Amino acid sequence: MCARFNLTSSDQVARYFQGRLAFDEPPRYNIAPSDTVLAAVAYLEQGLKLEPQRWGVHMGHRPQPVINLRSESSMIEKTLAQGSRFSRCLIPTTGFFEWRTEDGAKQPYNFVLKDGEAFAFAGLCQPGQNGPPECAILTCEPNELVSEYHDRMPCIIDAGKVDALAVRRRPRRGLVPC
Repeated sequence: MCARFNLTSSDQVARYFQGRLAFDEPPRYNIAPSDTVLAAVAYLEQGLKLEPQRWGVHMGHRPQPVINLRSESSMIEKTLAQGSRFSRCLIPTTGFFEWRTEDGAKQPYNFVLKDGEAFAFAGLCQPGQNGPPECAILTCEPNELVSEYHDRMPCIIDAGKVDALAVRRRPRRGLVPC
């Protein structure tokens, strides 16, 4: 599920965040795990900020970073409820890829919004263990379109719900900014 995505328009991302976040970065058509991505993190005093983060979080017992986390997992709820180092974030994008085997070869499909605008994945982030902050994409059951290609898809956050990130990001015991 979603091991590649793209971010091709700074202007579209600025529109998604209603002009509150701006950046100027060249288009990226093949963002892969362990690459640096942009994540929007909410701070009580500063509001939303775009920060560079490494895609993949280190989780205690796992030797490899985790790039996707099941949103409905009880582990997510426990992690957030126990005042872990994780915080919520949004990962802006203009599309994500899923692959399907056709005629013996894997064929990539780029999923974008009908209007071609940017959107964001729900994510969790944490301070890095000896490097930059880290993030992972939250996944959910696929919609009707994506289900033909994969049994999971990234959780997509509607632009009108961006403010909920700031509301939910209240200080809790152990909660630290990414």
